[in-house]
Amino acid sequence: MGERIIKEISRADYPDAKSLLGRCTEPGCLEEPKRWASPNTDLAIAFLRGWFERHVLETGHSILIVEPDDAGMATPLRGAGGATSSRLRPTLGESA
Repeated sequence: MGERIIKEISRADYPDAKSLLGRCTEPGCLEEPKRWASPNTDLAIAFLRGWFERHVLETGHSILIVEPDDAGMATPLRGAGGATSSRLRPTLGESA
């Protein structure tokens, strides 16, 4: 039996969606930054909080939630070499 397309949903259907990035504030921490896009900022923050809650409770580290620039760049705090800009991979909430 074949499939029948009902509707295709793309990023264009969400013009007001803001992309937020959550990252650990501890330099050198191996916890990967996460990104979530949503038209509802509170919802995006809730998803990021859910991902990082275990990390915060287990390590005592803090999490920073930021809005990346238009090019998708953010400044993760990584390693002893100081902050560097990097393009982060999208996670479940956003397509590339």
